[in-house]
Amino acid sequence: LGMQLFMGSFAKCYYYDDSGALTDDDDVEAKSACIDGWHNVTGINRAWDVITASCNDGSISTESLCVSTYDTSEYRLRSWRSQDMNFDNVFNAMQTLFEMSTTEGWTAVMYMGVDSRSPDMAPKRDNNPPIAFFFLAFMIVANFFILNLFIGIILDNFAQISEEAGDGGSATMTKEQKLWVQRKTQLLGGTVKKVYPKDPTRNAVYKFVEKEPFEYFIMFVILLNAVMMASEYYDQPDSWTNALEILGYIFGAIFIGEASLKLYAMNPYVYFSDSWNCFDFFC
Repeated sequence: LGMQLFMGSFAKCYYYDDSGALTDDDDVEAKSACIDGWHNVTGINRAWDVITASCNDGSISTESLCVSTYDTSEYRLRSWRSQDMNFDNVFNAMQTLFEMSTTEGWTAVMYMGVDSRSPDMAPKRDNNPPIAFFFLAFMIVANFFILNLFIGIILDNFAQISEEAGDGGSATMTKEQKLWVQRKTQLLGGTVKKVYPKDPTRNAVYKFVEKEPFEYFIMFVILLNAVMMASEYYDQPDSWTNALEILGYIFGAIFIGEASLKLYAMNPYVYFSDSWNCFDFFC
């Protein structure tokens, strides 16, 4: 989701100053304009350096004339680059989110997201304030994830205590209570007999879609689709974009075919009564 929202949006134009350091070029708003060229600088205050006995305006040689302002032109070597933390590819996006989850500098990333516009366009202050909710939601989820780690450690300790009990009980139940729970689970957890459709064609399709090789094939396609989506990156060549688009159509056709076969073999009620089918169909 972060790549879909911010891929290429954290980039802007820089130029190399006299010392060779990269400096923001705020006058350039689009990547197409971030090219090497002359730049007019106006309203520069003249200043006299007492150590070198010179004026910052090379045309002035005396201190008495080194006053007011002057205009000049300079040749700038420009470069369009992204910030250190960005969503240009899946690896940078994971690194950015990991750094945010540590709460170290996450507000700086949020401000960059709020200022972002679109790929190949320089950021603009407070361009999209509502996007801050994306970063706030992630921080809440990330903190809950850390909380769940601590809860997992506590539950693991409870399980270890139960194994060391020795009387067949657990950390929170006696032996008799645990046996009662097991009996209730056996009574209520009986398997439901699967009912196949009477129509021979639907029956054959039903048995086909529930076979393990078919499930493994769909799982393999899902993994390939995930890898394909993760291989997208900012400023990628058109040939790679076209290849990903074609693969997307192919994987989409496979998923639609899977859902169609299952809906045909099962009636919609049986299909959507399965939570995995609902997740597969809507997500």
